[in-house]
Amino acid sequence: MVNPASPFNRDFILKQIKISYDLHGARKVILMHHTDCGAYGGHKAFDSELEEEQKHLRDMEEAARTIESQWPGIEVAMVLIKMTAKGNEFVEIR
Repeated sequence: MVNPASPFNRDFILKQIKISYDLHGARKVILMHHTDCGAYGGHKAFDSELEEEQKHLRDMEEAARTIESQWPGIEVAMVLIKMTAKGNEFVEIR
């Protein structure tokens, strides 16, 4: 949503949130990212795990601000899934 390949993708996501908000009374959005994401270039695109995690968190924060600005009072939760060779770890950010 933050860096879409096409503005259509961002608009599509926001439209789906609007439909859920208006028609179904949804008042919570859950944003999920995962490390080693191919759209970001995977682990190898970053110099460290910390750098990779921070990039995902910044992007989720920006997406949350966009959503909250359009629907004041909506709750936005953020979850980062850390993909590792030993198994995946789910971390709720907020």
